[in-house]
Amino acid sequence: MKANKKKIIILVSMVVLLVATGVLNYLTNVRVLDADDVQTTGSVTLNFFESTKKNRELSRTEQIAILNEIIAVNASTESVIEAEAEKIAIVNSMQTELLLESLIIAKGFDDVIVAISPKLVNIVVNKADMTIEESAKIFDIVVSQTDYEAHEIQIVPYA
Repeated sequence: MKANKKKIIILVSMVVLLVATGVLNYLTNVRVLDADDVQTTGSVTLNFFESTKKNRELSRTEQIAILNEIIAVNASTESVIEAEAEKIAIVNSMQTELLLESLIIAKGFDDVIVAISPKLVNIVVNKADMTIEESAKIFDIVVSQTDYEAHEIQIVPYA
C-alpha cells in the first residue's frame, strides 16, 4: 500500500512540475514579447526557437532530476528499473533530436526544432513556405537516422 502511495505522490509531483514548466514557458514568452513591442519578425522567430529549446532543456532536466530521485529513494526494484529505462529513453531522444537538428541545419535551413515521441517526429522549420524538395531532404534525414517511417514524420513550417 505504501508503494502505491509513493508512486501516486511521484506521479502527481511530475504532473505538477510539467504544468509549472508550461506556465513558466507562457509567462517567459509573454514577457519577451511585451518587453520589446517593436520587434522584427526575425527576432520574434529567433525568440521562439531559442525559448522553445531552452524550455525543452529545462523540462528534460527536471524530468531527469525526478527520475534520479526515484532511483535514489529505492522505493522498489520495479520503480527503479522503470525510472532507469525512462531516463535512458529521455537521453536517447535528446541525442537523436540534437543530431537531427544539426543535420537539417546543415542542409541549409536557418533553425529547426525536433521533438521525438514514441509514435511521431515533429519538426518545426524556420521557413514560411517549403518546397517539396526541401521537405524531401528533411524526410530523408529523419528516415535514414531513425527507425521512423515517412508517415510518422510531421514537418511544420514556422512563419
